[in-house]
Amino acid sequence: TVWFAEYNCRGGGADSRQRVPWSKSLTYEEAKPFLTSDYIDGKQWLRL
Repeated sequence: TVWFAEYNCRGGGADSRQRVPWSKSLTYEEAKPFLTSDYIDGKQWLRL
């Protein structure tokens, strides 16, 4: 399953009225788990 969501989208393409009806705009609390490399267990394999 795949889903599409945006968080804090700004700029020329940020107008969400042109998005598919099933897209979602996340709040900070909803986006928070995805904002670090912990989401993809990145500390195990990314060389940062």
